[in-house]
Amino acid sequence: MDAKTDQCFGKRRFSRNQELSFSWKINSMPTLEPQIKNIQFKIQQLVKLFAALKKENARLNIEKEALQKKVTDYQESIEQLQQQVEVLKISGGNWNDKDKKDFEKRIAGYIKEVDKCINLLSR
Repeated sequence: MDAKTDQCFGKRRFSRNQELSFSWKINSMPTLEPQIKNIQFKIQQLVKLFAALKKENARLNIEKEALQKKVTDYQESIEQLQQQVEVLKISGGNWNDKDKKDFEKRIAGYIKEVDKCINLLSR
């Protein structure tokens, strides 16, 4: 084949310097081995870190759920205590005008809710 044919079919002829350069690159591959091992080591470290973070995340999610339950329990306790305070105020009879109006509004709201329920049940 001639040079024109080589160019048409994508064949390339290498000079002696290019061949030496190519063979040097192949021979320099062992110098990549420490870099590859370093990358593998870092990947292993990242995998271990990921596993540790995954465990910690699971533990924190469990802790979060427990704390959310405590918050819910505390909120229920607060509501119960507020109701007890209101009952004590009502039973004591020492009401100021603001407390009376708030109580009347709440009773009116309850009556409206009961009326709505009665209407729904009668349909």
